[in-house]
Amino acid sequence: MISSNSNRGSAGTEIIRMTDDCVLCRVYRPDAAPRRPHRMPVDDACRHRLDRHLDDIDEMTDALLNIDLTEPIDRRTGDPLAALGGAGPVRARSRQPLVSGSRERTLPIDEDLVDLLAPARAGTIRDTLVPKTTTERVIVRSREVVVDAGGTHIREVEHAVNIARPVLDPGGNPILVAAGDQIGYLSAATVLDEIVRDWRDTLWPDQRLPAAAVPHLVVWMRNRADEACDRHPGIADNAQDIRELRSALRRALGETEPLPRAILGSLCKTEGCDEVSQLMRHDGSSYIECDVCGRLYTEAEYHDWTARLARAVQTKTTASAA
Repeated sequence: MISSNSNRGSAGTEIIRMTDDCVLCRVYRPDAAPRRPHRMPVDDACRHRLDRHLDDIDEMTDALLNIDLTEPIDRRTGDPLAALGGAGPVRARSRQPLVSGSRERTLPIDEDLVDLLAPARAGTIRDTLVPKTTTERVIVRSREVVVDAGGTHIREVEHAVNIARPVLDPGGNPILVAAGDQIGYLSAATVLDEIVRDWRDTLWPDQRLPAAAVPHLVVWMRNRADEACDRHPGIADNAQDIRELRSALRRALGETEPLPRAILGSLCKTEGCDEVSQLMRHDGSSYIECDVCGRLYTEAEYHDWTARLARAVQTKTTASAA
């Protein structure tokens, strides 16, 4: 199977660029060269990361649902909205008169938390797509009628103005971007439910949908993620949505993304990357990963490999000494 990227040409023809790179590397490793998967079109490390992100979403959603519930609330001095993420600052009433366009007052709850934990909503409206534009400064010449002591005459004037020009793709079509007119987050259940419905309709139309709750949706997706990586044409967009949802949940918990831990002194056993690779472990992962080829090692495989390396070095040292 070969993945493809396509653009529309000016004559309505479709230009297809074929590639055998992993389609999820641009999601998980945007600043690194994409890897060549052994199993097209997604390499093993990216498959594992997709599965791990789904598991993280389940755990973080559960953590948000239970935030602050382990601590008793003092009804006299505590926060009665702690179960919803806590109260925001309550401002005093302004002495200024209300005018059209005044900023709305802050809600006394954590809006992001309420958004992320809301039930699934089918057909949720996402951000509107509008043409991307670039600003260009130009000189505009115009004529104006001037009346002075010498009488009435026409004068030519120049004005420097900024105009917006559409940004076009190589095929001459306008590039669309999000308008940014939607605020807040889609709920975790909504994001996952949309992807589940897409996978079901595309790959398994005869199967029943799971209950639209995060734990059920995550189990359903993890059981089918490997096949979705093999067959679903929009798996990269799905992985991007899942990654962004995971980041939003982590921010709501007040956490930051831990950096992967490099394992020094160990090289990958895949031929071709043994001199340029770096083995590392990502937070929460049960595997050790090669950052070059994406090979995954279980703990047992890693210890077996490092033991073989140690024996090879010891044999070479003994032979040199002899």
